[in-house]
Amino acid sequence: MSEKHTPGPWVDDSSEHTEPYCPIKIKGGHHTICTVYIDDAPVEDYNREQYANAALIASAPNLLKEVAELRAENVRLKRKLTGLLSDNRWLVKASRKHLEQHFGLKRSITTLTADLATAQGKLDELRELVDNAKAVIFKDYPLLSAMLTKGLHESYRTTLADSEVK
Repeated sequence: MSEKHTPGPWVDDSSEHTEPYCPIKIKGGHHTICTVYIDDAPVEDYNREQYANAALIASAPNLLKEVAELRAENVRLKRKLTGLLSDNRWLVKASRKHLEQHFGLKRSITTLTADLATAQGKLDELRELVDNAKAVIFKDYPLLSAMLTKGLHESYRTTLADSEVK
């Protein structure tokens, strides 16, 4: 804002009123900045709004000063943030690399877990085949069944001894 305004503070003269419908003057120093009119109509909300408008207008220089301070702070923070980001590019790169490694490892673990589940399924199938083979052996081949039940060496010795006796 390049235009100059009447310097603050601005005040409204509503506290000086002795008459009920006297207009409110906003003053800056010895100058009247503006006048806010109070209506003599029986609309109470309108007059409350006019008093609020007068207070808002009177606070304009303070608000303008605060806006300028906030803008300056915003510029300062942007510069600081830009500096932090450019100074810490290595941190951003390292973080990105770490995350990629972490998620790559996570994918590998997921793949290994799936492979393990597949292997477990195959193992279960193999156990079932062995159990079926045992059932057939025990039913159809009693000698082999005895060997498996007693243990191969003991069963073999017993079988040899039986065959020598016959």
